[in-house]
Amino acid sequence: MLELIHQTSLFLYNIFIIPTIMFSIMVYFVLFTILFKKRGINKNNIKSFNPFVSIIIPCYNDPVVERCVNSCLKQDYKNFEIIVADDSTDEKTKKIIDSLKSKKVKVIRRNNRKGFKAGALNNALKYTKGEIIVIFDSDWVIKKNFLKEIVKEFVDEKVAIVQARQDFLNYDKNSVSKFAYLLMSVYYSVFVPFFSLFGVTFSGGTATALRKSVIKEVGGYNENSLTEDTEISIRIICRGYKTVYLKNLKAKGEVPCKLTHFLKQQGRWVYGTTRSFLDNIKTIVNSNIPITKKAIIAFSTFSHIFQPLILFFFLFGQIALLTGMPKPLTIEDLKNTLLTFILTAGFITAAVYTTLINKKIKIYEAFILSILFGSFFLFINSFHFFKAIFFKLDKWFKTPKEGNIKSVKKFFDLKISEPF
Repeated sequence: MLELIHQTSLFLYNIFIIPTIMFSIMVYFVLFTILFKKRGINKNNIKSFNPFVSIIIPCYNDPVVERCVNSCLKQDYKNFEIIVADDSTDEKTKKIIDSLKSKKVKVIRRNNRKGFKAGALNNALKYTKGEIIVIFDSDWVIKKNFLKEIVKEFVDEKVAIVQARQDFLNYDKNSVSKFAYLLMSVYYSVFVPFFSLFGVTFSGGTATALRKSVIKEVGGYNENSLTEDTEISIRIICRGYKTVYLKNLKAKGEVPCKLTHFLKQQGRWVYGTTRSFLDNIKTIVNSNIPITKKAIIAFSTFSHIFQPLILFFFLFGQIALLTGMPKPLTIEDLKNTLLTFILTAGFITAAVYTTLINKKIKIYEAFILSILFGSFFLFINSFHFFKAIFFKLDKWFKTPKEGNIKSVKKFFDLKISEPF
């Protein structure tokens, strides 16, 4: 019986190693492409471009929004307004938000939370005066030149989305925050630059700017989507509009510090991006955009299909190892193990590269954290991927903000004072 389990597991391991290697090679390709192919610099004369900007900050029981509003008010770009789209039910939070009202800051509320963040954004859009919409989650802070830099790209009337690079204040709080930071850094340091080479940049939901007329043209945000930013980006890109990633323009927010919060956040993103692809697959296929853009959209939103395949590779490999008969380790075994590791370590390589260029966590931490949290990551994401595939509804989850906790306020005050 044990031998049967071993042989079956070994057979399945050899099956699932194929897609695992395929995904790893794709990551290697992405990594080497961004290393050797540089994007051109926009040289448009934009000195006289000064559009009115509406900043929308969706908020739900987040007193930390005060930090975000104050950061936005320090902009050296004068032509803007701030709209706090407040869905809060907590009276203390409401009082804090009401105290922020001024000529620059408006607070709007609604009687329900229909559509959650997407619903709040659609409602807030009704009150905006700006032709450019800039969106921040409530825990984010920016440099004083942020608006000035991000609006420059909209001088080209075909540009509909501009995404800044997301960085994080509390990346070094604990091992969970370090891994969460690592994942986001790999995305914004490796994958987003690669996608942008082919003219595809998704709105990241925060530190992002969109042209209001285009938002209206595509029908606004989808209130049934758990990743409204990705979903609307697909529809905008498929209309033929340009999208831009500004890798040198940073904004800073928070990453989860608790494993449960992190896994729920990841699960929501996996479910939401997978459904965004499936719900818009006809739009993508029938659009007139180049095939390369269609491929990038598919890869960026549906590549989660590899996660259960990699999980099976890992699980069946462990079972085969545990049920096999012990035998002396040979040089040939070591060579095969090393070759397998190299062929399947695309993500770990990308994580090490990201660590080297960002210099915020140690290389050994990136390596260990990728292995330590990898199994949790694969299991949860695979579960939510299958929920998305089989139309099982998932729940909206708002990631708790540490900045809401008074005891950690000094920690964030210190982090905000650090250079961007």
